[in-house]
Amino acid sequence: MTPTSREIALPGGQTVRIERVPQTGAGLLPWSAADEYVLRTLAGYLGEVPGGASDEPADELADEPAASAAETAEVRTSPAPPAVEPGEGRPLVLGDSFGLLTVALALAGRRPIHVTDSALAQSAARINLENNGVDPSVVTFVDLAQSPDEISDPISLVVMKISKSVQRMKYEIGWVRTRLTADTKVIVSGMTKHLSPNTRKILEEHWGTTTTSRVHKKSILFFVEPREFEMNEKLVSSVSYSVDLGLAEPAVLESFPGVFSQDRMDVGTRLLLESLPEELPKEATIIDLGCGNGILMLLLKLREPSLKVHGVEDSFLALASAERNFDEHNVEAESLEIADGVESFEPESADWIVTNPPFHAATALNMEEAARHFRPAAKVLRPGGKLFVVGTHGVDYSPVLRSIFATVRSIGKNKRFRAFQCDGSRFVRRDGFERAAQASAAQTTPPSNATDTTSPGGAKPNTANPEPVNENPGSVDGQS
Repeated sequence: MTPTSREIALPGGQTVRIERVPQTGAGLLPWSAADEYVLRTLAGYLGEVPGGASDEPADELADEPAASAAETAEVRTSPAPPAVEPGEGRPLVLGDSFGLLTVALALAGRRPIHVTDSALAQSAARINLENNGVDPSVVTFVDLAQSPDEISDPISLVVMKISKSVQRMKYEIGWVRTRLTADTKVIVSGMTKHLSPNTRKILEEHWGTTTTSRVHKKSILFFVEPREFEMNEKLVSSVSYSVDLGLAEPAVLESFPGVFSQDRMDVGTRLLLESLPEELPKEATIIDLGCGNGILMLLLKLREPSLKVHGVEDSFLALASAERNFDEHNVEAESLEIADGVESFEPESADWIVTNPPFHAATALNMEEAARHFRPAAKVLRPGGKLFVVGTHGVDYSPVLRSIFATVRSIGKNKRFRAFQCDGSRFVRRDGFERAAQASAAQTTPPSNATDTTSPGGAKPNTANPEPVNENPGSVDGQS
């Protein structure tokens, strides 16, 4: 068993092993207390005896270390949730991050339908099915950028994890409800601290009569009796906004609901864009790692049409947004790829890589989420190539970046973010990389003297004479 995999006993006693994918966040669980609550609720449907629970209770959305002894006692004494017995049809699981619910349903012979917006979540489910002796072909995988009409089988049960984004939650309701009937059982799960105060109101308004369970280990279930089955375009339509960055005219961008920074340019992305060299390299190959709705590479392409831009994104809806934005502006990208990183690119094939990487795993501040992309990116850069990265002051990337690049410079900062330019790709031992990641992850306090250099009246980031970060480059390939 790896440091990022954990075993859990299903309600009837069968034990499964679930892996965190990617293998980051050692000590965090690849399921939540809400997932355990759902399993207990579906005990009869799974062909097992109700009342069983993991000997090792889950944490909140896998964001914190395992539960305390007091919380363990709470699990063992809490009342059993109401039984849910779906009829004929297949179960649909929406938002199963690492695949625990999908694995449990597949082992019970229920042939689940796995719906997600994340290619990484799809990969995690496939890996964990195989780890537990289940052929992934028994599961139908559908992403949220596809039409719900891709699902032709009757749906007897929906298990949906509440999204942290209200807009995404509404999109998911609008997407899935067209495939249901009045007989479909619907369970919506979540952790209480992450719920909108309007969650039940939203479910009632857009789906059907809703009742709630008792709170169990800080998780709660909503039971919905569907009454709305028609497509509601308002719930699934994209959102548009304009960005004025000194081009001939403002660029209008679109995003599907729940896509990162769906209705405005993110502060970090704006800082990165404004910190890049004013003169862009002609005919250069640029990869936007985690491209979102495509705003960064699109604006670069509009500034310098000779650029060859590639977008890489884990979110199906984000990539669909990027495709739409490029089409609307009559601009062509070399490629827009669903992927978790740049591993599919040839070594030494890119001149620049630009990225505003994620720095959370679920809701936990997690340095590893971003750092795991930097070393593969360094391999893809040509000699003389550059990595441009922006990150929050709460997670300092510079120690990790120094272990991979000969020169790391700060080229811009504001109250929340700092942008770096990295040159001179070089490779170090893996253990050195991990030590740097751990050291950087420990730095979670923003500097007290940080100022917003991009606010009105603020100074423009210094790209002509960027501030050096790595005074001591350290070891190279194990040599000092």
